[in-house]
Amino acid sequence: MTLADYGLASFCLSYLLAIDALLGAAIDLGIARQTTVCKLGPPIHRLEKAGIVWKGCIGAAVLLALTVTGEFIGERFFSNRNADATLQLWAAAATVMLLIRSLQFYFQSRHMFRAYGLTDFSHTVLRLTVLGAAVSAQGATPSLVMLCYLGAGGLILTLAILLLRRGAAWSASRIRPRDLAQVWTEAKPAMASSGLGIVITRMDLFFLAALTGPEPLAIYSAALTVAMIPEIVASYVSPVFLPRIQPACADGTIGHTLQRINHAVYWVCGAGLIAGVFLSPVLLSTVAGQRYAPSGALLPVLLAGTVSISTIFPVTLNFLLLRNPRIVFLIDAVALPVLAAVYWFAIPAYGIAGAAWAMAAYRFGRATILQFMAHRIAGQLRLAQAA
Repeated sequence: MTLADYGLASFCLSYLLAIDALLGAAIDLGIARQTTVCKLGPPIHRLEKAGIVWKGCIGAAVLLALTVTGEFIGERFFSNRNADATLQLWAAAATVMLLIRSLQFYFQSRHMFRAYGLTDFSHTVLRLTVLGAAVSAQGATPSLVMLCYLGAGGLILTLAILLLRRGAAWSASRIRPRDLAQVWTEAKPAMASSGLGIVITRMDLFFLAALTGPEPLAIYSAALTVAMIPEIVASYVSPVFLPRIQPACADGTIGHTLQRINHAVYWVCGAGLIAGVFLSPVLLSTVAGQRYAPSGALLPVLLAGTVSISTIFPVTLNFLLLRNPRIVFLIDAVALPVLAAVYWFAIPAYGIAGAAWAMAAYRFGRATILQFMAHRIAGQLRLAQAA
């Protein structure tokens, strides 16, 4: 894969995670606000059905938009007029991933953690196996990478539907227009808060694509691919704790829950950062080769940022989005123009190193502020319960 192709592929993979966090997490969070106070039974809840409908409709709208504008986007950002096929496959793969998250939410809300873990593990293994086989046979291309993600996700989703069609009892409760409206109303605060945060955390790639060329974007993306491992792992752990937040708020133990989980998170992230600084350059050179050697200098900086932001995923961010999403939104609203200006001046002046330092500083600051606000709100809830 050329540097330009790798830049396109890594951009798509990064925004695949972004669309999952922006739409999937927000919609599931809105449903959780109404359904996870107590354990649900096997039949699928009508609000869960409404969430699935929303995800399907949004995915179809994005696919249609990229069908119309994909050629322009490919030429403008990637100097590749043929990138439209990759972008359309990305939209389809993103829609399938959103629906898989609905399946996993079904398991989480019913405390079926073994099924949740099996689904996630099977999806990951199948995706990597299909991708490895396809690359070995034909060589890697951005479209092939997206096609493998789409195929693996579609197969897992189809098998799950076949296995659950009786137990989940899709027809047990009819979906109503007000269910769609309720899910959207509940999801909007989290979507605005987490969505703005996702836009900011992926803004480095956007400005690099706009202000540099495909090659610098590829060098930066290679380092970011390795540096994002802690953040990806933390985001996968996050849904496990989501069903526990509302009950902990109700019985006044959320402060203790935050302290206990975050204490463990800090130790794990600290050890991971130390190990990553020493091991990740070796991993990068082994996987990517000498063409991406300049990426090694960026890794310690990028790792510091991604490890910092990883500390909020297990419980802190979901707690804030459930209790006071305005705080998350206001913090990111203030940061957006400041960080955009920093990228605008730093990237032309300092290149990919400027983008790396700006990204790391923002993520560290955001994580620190959100942790402080979460513990403060938890303390207020505890005092209210005592009174």
